[in-house]
Amino acid sequence: MKPTSISIVLDTDTVSLFGERTQAAGHILTGKVVARFRTTTKVRSLDVSFTGEQAISFTPRPASASARGRQSPVTANRRLADISQQLVIPGADKSTATFSAGMHELRFELVLPGDLPPTANLLFGSISYTVRAKLTLTGLRSNCSAQTPVVVVRNPGEGSEWADASADALSTSAEWEDKVKVTLARDSHIVADSALAQFTCIVEPGIKGLRLMALDLVLKEVQTVFRDAGHVPVHRETQVIARKRIAFGRQGSAADSREEHRVALNMPAAYEDVQFELQSDSVTVRHQVVLTALVKAPEGAIVEMTIPAYVSVLPNAGANGTIDLPLYESSGSDRLIQTSQSVILPGALSDYGAQSVILPGALSDYGAQSAGADSAVAVARDLPPYSLPVCPSCGKEDVSVLQCHTAAAVRISRMPPNAEIEDLCAEL
Repeated sequence: MKPTSISIVLDTDTVSLFGERTQAAGHILTGKVVARFRTTTKVRSLDVSFTGEQAISFTPRPASASARGRQSPVTANRRLADISQQLVIPGADKSTATFSAGMHELRFELVLPGDLPPTANLLFGSISYTVRAKLTLTGLRSNCSAQTPVVVVRNPGEGSEWADASADALSTSAEWEDKVKVTLARDSHIVADSALAQFTCIVEPGIKGLRLMALDLVLKEVQTVFRDAGHVPVHRETQVIARKRIAFGRQGSAADSREEHRVALNMPAAYEDVQFELQSDSVTVRHQVVLTALVKAPEGAIVEMTIPAYVSVLPNAGANGTIDLPLYESSGSDRLIQTSQSVILPGALSDYGAQSVILPGALSDYGAQSAGADSAVAVARDLPPYSLPVCPSCGKEDVSVLQCHTAAAVRISRMPPNAEIEDLCAEL
């Protein structure tokens, strides 16, 4: 066992950003660095950082057959994010902090921008994010470091242009003269990973004697690299993500009246065989579903009708239109603090199911009475003002009471246990 070791524990290893990149709000990534010391140790500094990297490498396709084998690989690597926080700050006189033997936990909060592209494992590279911690010791002792990956996902925000377009029902058709019309339909353009994607193929004959020979549904993924300006594509690769073919035998199926066929695509897991929608300055990932219908005319001619349509592969929250609201009791930005001086606030919150609340004695200016020296130790929540929960429906921050004082900032919950913020809008 090493004399000193550190590890990183994230409250969540997934960063969910909602809305288009130019409109999305940021995200507060919270967690803790756990340091273990076998003996009393002097620490010079402890830093934690969030970094994002884009690593792309591809060989351009030759312009002619004679140029094959002479193309040089092209790389497009860039730093997407570099955000850090000092948990132990070195003094100007190179002073140190002393930690006793045992385990110590240091909380951190990193404010991430809202325009980060999502995590992706591309055919020609990757977009990845990592949280790192570095512990610097004094003397000849070895420094320690740790790292853990973070997944960034993007979902359409309610009311945004992207969300409105994705939520619209999918319906696109093709016609063969006046003989037959084939339509590809779905309740929305959004498809989730690791699930069955249901599509409807509608065949509407215009004449008698038609026979439907086969239906072939393919979902393709198109990955494109652009120049720095983001308008000129320099490399593109396409792969088939899912496919379903329905054959109706050598004679086919009689199509004398309108009929609907359900076709389900088995979507693979994200980051393995499919990537979520991606749009950055230099890389895009788009998805297209293509329906091919083989129809045989009465005179024996077979026509191939192809119907393409764009769809968006999104995380489950975006595909289902749901957003997990934070619960007060599980708010990742809260920190428990203790104080030995306390007062008792009368149970004015009993209408909300709360009992009498114990607050630090420093808040007696607000009219509370002292409980005496033998009062129990109070446990309150120290909440940074920027991390107050905000109701996603009305935008209010007054779903809780924040009382600030020089000694502490204490939040008194008005919520019943396990209540969600949005449920209290009507009461406030």
